[in-house]
Amino acid sequence: MLRLAGLILMIICGSARSAVQPPTIVWLTDDRDDLQYYLSDSPYSIGMDTTNMVLTQLKEFDIRFHFASVARMDKQLQDRPDTCVANRIKTPERARHNQFSLPLNVHLLARLYYNNPNIRIPESLINDRGQVTNLRALLDANPGTSLALLEGISFGVDVDQQLQQLSARQVTYYNVDNRYQSGPKLLKDGFVDFALDYPSKMRHHLKTGAKESPYQSIGLAQAQQFVVSHIACSDSALGKSVIARVNHILKSVYAEQAYIDAHLRHTPEANHQEMKAFVTHIIEGYQD
Repeated sequence: MLRLAGLILMIICGSARSAVQPPTIVWLTDDRDDLQYYLSDSPYSIGMDTTNMVLTQLKEFDIRFHFASVARMDKQLQDRPDTCVANRIKTPERARHNQFSLPLNVHLLARLYYNNPNIRIPESLINDRGQVTNLRALLDANPGTSLALLEGISFGVDVDQQLQQLSARQVTYYNVDNRYQSGPKLLKDGFVDFALDYPSKMRHHLKTGAKESPYQSIGLAQAQQFVVSHIACSDSALGKSVIARVNHILKSVYAEQAYIDAHLRHTPEANHQEMKAFVTHIIEGYQD
């Protein structure tokens, strides 16, 4: 009889523990180097620093961090109810399959980097802002050249539309564990002629904000000069509850000076004023 009572007590206790077990969230990144910086106090990047400001307060969920390629990430967000991703650009296609948060962070537009002195940029392809107006025409003007791209990545609607116009021979796709190091490395080693990357990420790759970049760069013509990233989760009841909580956290985070600092510390000093102004504009009206 005592054994039976003990067994019943164990079952009751186990059930009680299960009842309070927080829901598990699989949090994906497409750069394996990110994994060691989640929930860290050490500054790393705009994306990681702003994400951590949210994650440290997202205590209602059991979050498991994992690496996944962009293709697998996209599929898992659609196929599973328990997946989230930070620093995701909101496109019409993704909005059909994901739940998106309020803005998480802002980045300067991606630029086209190159280090081949023979690259020719016709004046007819440059607008009054010094930006390339037609990426396909630029590569056509430099026969045999190719652009390094991570397959499945988005740089925003305007740039994505330009990338779709490139021929297969003009693109070298890569799919690796550390995406933010690979594009610049392919460029440095001469395997490609161009790489598309964000100034903050290139700054991080070079490990310094003082020295000049060994690469030349030029911007691409776009409707706005910044790109906004979000947290995205599965389009499920669980995903919606995570996003609701994330939005609540973000509204308080927006009011903190640390949120602006998380952007400026990884942005070239020459762009600090415009970055601060744009971030302030984006979050207006959201603060608690």
